[in-house]
Amino acid sequence: MTMPKLFLGFLLMLVSFGCGQKPTVSEPTLEETPWLFPGPQIEQLTASNFKARAVAARSLGKMGAKAKDAIPELERLVKEDENEKVREMAAEALEKIRAATGG
Repeated sequence: MTMPKLFLGFLLMLVSFGCGQKPTVSEPTLEETPWLFPGPQIEQLTASNFKARAVAARSLGKMGAKAKDAIPELERLVKEDENEKVREMAAEALEKIRAATGG
């Protein structure tokens, strides 16, 4: 056997040992991925920067039912925020969250 064929055989043997085993995947944590959790996004809805508020509203809308705790703050933004884009994003987020929660 030549060296490349030997290496290929060894590689195939290693791969075959791994077949049938499920890879271990851990759940994301708040510390690693705060953008996946509603808490930090809800906090950003009160940021002084209008872009931060708009991005937070949009992110919460994408979370759907998971972001139901944001409804009161999003309602406040729709009524009171001075920035039109923030009001629009908050309204869209409310629609998505309510659709996902059946409310």
